[in-house]
Amino acid sequence: MTSRLVALIIASSSACQSQSTQSSRTDTGSYRPGPVQHETLTAAQLERIRELRQTFKDVDSSSLEKWIDDFRRDADPDREIVIWERMAQAYRTYSSHRQLSQAAKADLFGVLLMRSGGSDSFVLSNMRLSVLTPADARDILRLYQAAPAPIQVTDSPRH
Repeated sequence: MTSRLVALIIASSSACQSQSTQSSRTDTGSYRPGPVQHETLTAAQLERIRELRQTFKDVDSSSLEKWIDDFRRDADPDREIVIWERMAQAYRTYSSHRQLSQAAKADLFGVLLMRSGGSDSFVLSNMRLSVLTPADARDILRLYQAAPAPIQVTDSPRH
């Protein structure tokens, strides 16, 4: 899974936990992006990444360079781009006929982000929504039809 997804899910998880009374915390300080796996990406991949960044600009202010760097760190950038494209399609479909506040857009993105790596039931039982309702979350989940692609995190050697 992309460095981008890992970092965003960790941040989202930490935010959700800080809003709850859970005692366990995610150690975001120990997350380190993996090494660059691809020195360059194809023109087609770069265009797809530009479109993704445009779709998610309201909920992720990372630079295009950061987006590209994250995908360069993936073993299979095409697979990861497809995951993000599925998220983007659901994001655009849900938001296209609604006037969403920034908080609602963040909720929408959070639901899709969690769903990209987990089941509908996991999302519904763990997502902490700010303004959207559980019924809204179920509507969003119906728009994302792909199977979950769980994050695979490996320990890096300590020096």
